[in-house]
Parts: sequence; C-alpha cells; structure tokens
Amino acid sequence: SGFWPADMKIYFDAPQTYWKRFDEFVALAKKHNVKLLPTLFWNYPMWPDLMKEPSSNIFEKGSRTREAMEKYLRELVGRYKDEPAILCWEISNEMNLGADLNRTHWPKSGIAPQMGTPEQRTAADSFTTADLVRFTKEVASLIKEIDPNHLVTTGHALPRFSSRSLREGFPEVRW
Repeated sequence: SGFWPADMKIYFDAPQTYWKRFDEFVALAKKHNVKLLPTLFWNYPMWPDLMKEPSSNIFEKGSRTREAMEKYLRELVGRYKDEPAILCWEISNEMNLGADLNRTHWPKSGIAPQMGTPEQRTAADSFTTADLVRFTKEVASLIKEIDPNHLVTTGHALPRFSSRSLREGFPEVRW
C-alpha cells in the first residue's frame, strides 16, 4: 500500500488504474526474476487517516478502518496468491515500534496534513502490544485463508530497548 493517505487516493478513486499499475509492476518483476515482498499496510496510520478515524480503530473489527484494510487485503492477496513473483506477504512495516506509546506525548508524530493526515495525534491513536498481537494473528489468519502457499511475516522491527518497561508501565500512563 501507499505511505500517506494521498498515495492511496487512486485505489479509491480509480481502482482499475491502481490494479493495472500494480499488475504492470508485478509483471516487470517477474520478467526480471525479481521476487516481491508486498507490505499490505506499510504506514499503519494511513488506513484510519483515510477513514477519518483514530489509529486504534485498526484493532476494532467492524470499524470503517478495519473493513477498508480487510477489503484491500482480500483484493491484493486474492489477486496475486498464485503469482510466482510473490515471495511472501508482509503485514506492516515496524508497527511494533508504535505499541505502548501514549500518543498524547507525541501529537505531531507522523503528521502531514497536506498528504491527508489529521493535524495531530491523540490518545485514541495509541495501542498496546496486546492489541498488536491480536491484530497480527487475525490478519495472518486471513492471509493464510486466502493464500495458504505463501509465507507471511509481521514486518516488525527489533523491539525497542524500552519495550518491556513501556508495555508494563503503559496501563499506569493510560490516556
């Protein structure tokens, strides 16, 4: 997926063009024997930003955000599940680095209103490691339901040095 909400405008406004370009990209990779590792939700706040919801709605089944994400996942994975150029599916990019951080302390983190983000982040943009673990399992299961043959990776970075203390202290500094 794209990085900023503005990057995914074409997916919503002209899906035929979006998929035509994606098909061309995959065909080019295949032609040159390049293996692809598509990241489904590269910049995780992009999806809730598109839906005008807080980032925590990623973890809420039935939210507009989660519905949009799962629709995209079903389309992408379903379209390329038999494609030999796909090496594996990556759920997100370093999403674990956002876990257990109270976003009220970083209201301008990941903000670019000209690219479609809100003006600032709030406590509703915060999430826990437990949220992330549940989400990762649910998304991986959905991917494997559609495509049992390709591997799935979380895309998580190495944990922060402070991740344990953040996780353990997070309930006390809850929003």
